Amino acid sequence: MSGLRRYDYMLFLPALMLAVIGLVIVYSASATLAREKLGGEYFFLVRHAVYFGAGIVACLVFAHVPYSMLGKLSPLIVFVTLVALALVFVPHVGQTRGGATRWIGVGPFTFQPSEMAKVALVVYLARYASRERDLTLFTEGYVKPGIVAGLLILPILAQPDFGTTVILSTTFLLVLYCAGTRAIQPLALFAAAVPIAGFLIFHSDYRRRRLLAFMNPWSDVSHDGFQVIQSMLSFHGGGVLGRGLGEGRQKLFFLPEAHSDFVLAVVGEELGWIGVAVVFGCFALLISRGYQVAMRQGDPFGRLLAFGITTLLGLQAAINGAVVLGLLPTKGLTLPFVSYGGTSLMVTLGMVGILMNVSAHTDLESAPDRERKGTALAMASGAFMKPGMGGIS
Repeated sequence: MSGLRRYDYMLFLPALMLAVIGLVIVYSASATLAREKLGGEYFFLVRHAVYFGAGIVACLVFAHVPYSMLGKLSPLIVFVTLVALALVFVPHVGQTRGGATRWIGVGPFTFQPSEMAKVALVVYLARYASRERDLTLFTEGYVKPGIVAGLLILPILAQPDFGTTVILSTTFLLVLYCAGTRAIQPLALFAAAVPIAGFLIFHSDYRRRRLLAFMNPWSDVSHDGFQVIQSMLSFHGGGVLGRGLGEGRQKLFFLPEAHSDFVLAVVGEELGWIGVAVVFGCFALLISRGYQVAMRQGDPFGRLLAFGITTLLGLQAAINGAVVLGLLPTKGLTLPFVSYGGTSLMVTLGMVGILMNVSAHTDLESAPDRERKGTALAMASGAFMKPGMGGIS
């Protein structure tokens, strides 16, 4: 039974279905581009399939390696991530695309350290907050962990990658709040971050133009508003049932980044709103199950680890969907599991493996915790947070 429990199918199957949908849609969205620009229509599909296989391996490995080892290796994980983030800015090592320097070239493949930073941040925060400390104190709750978080986030902001910066900063606040910090503290930090974000937006030409294009994309149809308009046309053309798999038109050099950041628009055009509903239905199953795993986990580290990973995946999927639908300004964020992007696919599947491992050890870890509480109520309920902690219960 313990072997079966390790494979939490309510986590694995939605993630696998999203990744398979991604394989199909990436090929459909990129075949023409690859044939015309790179000499073969299978260029992106083959590379994506390699990363898909590596991601499945990573998922199964992390499903078997005890998640407690991640806590013990947290300092090493953070250090390696910081080194990788620094290498991005080394000439002839880091690669620049579309004005952003986010990748490290490894032979014919590339690696994006900011994806690794997501795991490093969550593992570090879960380890830090699960130790006995008074998180209601601002110094303990935010200043100390904020130093390490800043070391991970600031290089990503400098790449520049504003979207990932927002996701990591939001996850930082939410994980620490659910670990037991006072509610007023993350609210105050969020309020303080608003003018900083405003400064970063209005003192950056491309961010300012993206914001203006979001407010009125039709004011600059041929430049800044072009991408979101083409995305809207994709959804409009697909309707409820879609044009049919492979029959999309906007991917034919109209919609930029059709196979990566805006892959959901291709889903909407070819598979219709029904296809979009299936994609977000899978996300809903995965995220709800991730939070269930966190709530049932008695070990504080495992609880916060599951909560942080689930929050990261949910935030990124929600923001990408909002951007593609024109509800948020354009950002360089992929749709987890579905978009073309090797590092993103491997890391997200690896995250699912970690969630599966936490799920497999739920009873094993929660039993001693419940015994210490020594009440029938604790044995029946399994609280989400430790006694005295704020946040979700």
